[in-house]
Amino acid sequence: MAARALSLHDTAHRAPSQTPRLRGSVASLPPIGPEGHPRKFGQGSRSCRMCSNRHGLICKYGLNMCRQCFRQYAKDIGFIKLD
Repeated sequence: MAARALSLHDTAHRAPSQTPRLRGSVASLPPIGPEGHPRKFGQGSRSCRMCSNRHGLICKYGLNMCRQCFRQYAKDIGFIKLD
């Protein structure tokens, strides 16, 4: 039997679980995410101590808070606004 190239029309009628994985395409790569190896350094290793957000993190003075939580709790921590 001769091998033939797959096209979108061949896979359109199949269920997603039956769609063949093409070698060398992006769809055949394994998912990368939090279930991977534990992060030791970098942006993925740090998160906000209040809301676990990883964006806009303030690590200075050991705060480890995102900027939104810092604005919310700044007075409680003891920070004051200067002119």
